[in-house]
Amino acid sequence: MSTEIQRQLQDLKMCLLKMSSMVEESLKGAILSVHKRDLKLANEVVEQDDDIDAMENYIDNLCLKTLVLQQPMAMDLRFITSTMEINRLLERVGDQAVNIAERVPLLIKEEPVVVRPLDLNKMARLAESMLTDSINAFVNNDAQLAEVVCDRDKEVDKLYIDIIGSIIDDMVANPSTVKQGIHLIIVALNLERVADLATNIGEEVVFIAEGRVIRHGSISPEPSKFRRSPFEYLKVHTDKVKECTWMFKRAIQCYIDKACEEYEHLAKEVSRLESEADAIKRNIRGHLPKGVIMPVDNFQFLMYLREQDKVLDAAEDVIDWLTIRLTDIPQEIKEDLLGLVDKVIEAIGLLGPMLDTANAYFRYYDEKDREKVKELIREIRQKEHEADQLEKKMKKTIFNLSIEPLSVCHLTHVLDKIGEIADHAENAGDMMRAMVAR
Repeated sequence: MSTEIQRQLQDLKMCLLKMSSMVEESLKGAILSVHKRDLKLANEVVEQDDDIDAMENYIDNLCLKTLVLQQPMAMDLRFITSTMEINRLLERVGDQAVNIAERVPLLIKEEPVVVRPLDLNKMARLAESMLTDSINAFVNNDAQLAEVVCDRDKEVDKLYIDIIGSIIDDMVANPSTVKQGIHLIIVALNLERVADLATNIGEEVVFIAEGRVIRHGSISPEPSKFRRSPFEYLKVHTDKVKECTWMFKRAIQCYIDKACEEYEHLAKEVSRLESEADAIKRNIRGHLPKGVIMPVDNFQFLMYLREQDKVLDAAEDVIDWLTIRLTDIPQEIKEDLLGLVDKVIEAIGLLGPMLDTANAYFRYYDEKDREKVKELIREIRQKEHEADQLEKKMKKTIFNLSIEPLSVCHLTHVLDKIGEIADHAENAGDMMRAMVAR
């Protein structure tokens, strides 16, 4: 291994450790701010999120440049691809910490404290320790400790169910505590998500240390197919994205109809498909052909994959936000909400034909295929623009309705997240345009 790649891998590890430290500090601050109802500390957690986001982008770009310029192999390649994934997971832990901290001013308004779920502090300590241990496992390349972290997720899940049941019982017994109870349910939900993310980090550490994929049944590409063209397996990822977004649409319809049981099932399906897509993405990154075999620039190819994968991250975020609160969808926006989801799905549906046509272009370099790709990219942009206009229209309607402020906040945030799905589809189209422009 060259001295240069050794230096770059060490830089990556140090940056990821700094990112880990920032996220741990943010999570601890969020948990403490809820416990002490400390508004100043909660605001510090929210403000720190911008630094965490900036660090995520820096590490991601550093990983991509190392992949392109050094073309690492074996364990070095596993380290870099898993570093990208751990980086993304840490950023999402930071987001969960912000979600927790944002409950503090709302909980202060509901004082005196009436709802006191006994196991919430225990759950917080356990989720925090899982994150710490997953990071220690990464630092020490300790697959055994990483698997212990994964095993502890079941304990958090059990605590979460018990806590939710306890809070609901309190709200039924004393309806005046409903708002306080909802805020604590959101805190518990985000802690449970932190434990899930710590588990995912543990799974990545096992992959770095031993090359084993222990997540969701170890989905692997067919080597014979992948050797022909990386675009062929990229299409598998695209198909997974499309499958997930159709499931996403059904979940939104069930939420509007208040079909809670079916919605919960579909929400789990969205999460499962997003995880499967992550596994496919990880395998694509880990099996890129070297040097001149690639018909396009490696950096652009990986950036395209990143944006396409973020489509599902955004869809899962929408589902997470809908899960934390059952908000009545006003009749005035129901039709437009479904219309927005349709526009988003139409934009995503164009990624498959665009990818197929691009693959044909990179095989035969027929100018007609190149023009067709550019036409599909323009269509994706148009769908994103139409989705943007619908989003703005609905926000204006919501702010003019006589509904409670919490519902206004919840609905507008959900609309932002739905809009982000189309944004990432457009970004993927822009990366494809850069690839065919060569």
